[in-house]
Amino acid sequence: MQKFSTNIGAAISYHASETEAIDMNIIKFILAAIGLLFVGLLLLWALGFVWSIIWYLFWIGLLGAVGYGGYRLFRKVENKALGSDPHDGLGSGVDVNMSWDEYERKYLRK
Repeated sequence: MQKFSTNIGAAISYHASETEAIDMNIIKFILAAIGLLFVGLLLLWALGFVWSIIWYLFWIGLLGAVGYGGYRLFRKVENKALGSDPHDGLGSGVDVNMSWDEYERKYLRK
């Protein structure tokens, strides 16, 4: 029995012909290749993002280490120049009587 069709000369077929199946396979292959290309680009983007974060952390850490080392060196030289830790007497309640000349000679002329 023939099904209803607006094309009077041909019946409606619900099964793909062999050429249509080959064409669909080519389209699927092209779409799969494009998908793989986008996945590859996404992976490269993620790798670059992670690498740049690691690179920035390296430089921030290096600058922090240099700054900390410079601070430690400065504290060592300052303690050596002052003869002791300048914060030893702070908070002890002892009032240090020192004239401006003594202060200048001890701390500012080094």
